[in-house]
Amino acid sequence: MLTDLSPLIAATAQWLTRAYPASGGALAAALCEAQARQAVTVAACLRYPTPTDAALVTLAGPGGSGRLDWITGADTAAGAEPEDTAWRSWVDEVVAS
Repeated sequence: MLTDLSPLIAATAQWLTRAYPASGGALAAALCEAQARQAVTVAACLRYPTPTDAALVTLAGPGGSGRLDWITGADTAAGAEPEDTAWRSWVDEVVAS
């Protein structure tokens, strides 16, 4: 089931690490990324407990990071290339919360 949710987990963990970066060196950044991925994996499994739930979110999409960016005041870089921001469409607000 985790393979079905892997785009959602990766995008939400990336959003968390960008929105709340680690202070410190490379070790702190790596630890922050690992902890964010673990937390998002657990939250995604709790939010989408069955394979049917995972398939439906894969089909419909999780909603994106627009509201989260607005709440946190994150700048989405208006002039950025679509490839640089395409992952944001896979961020799940409930999982990130």
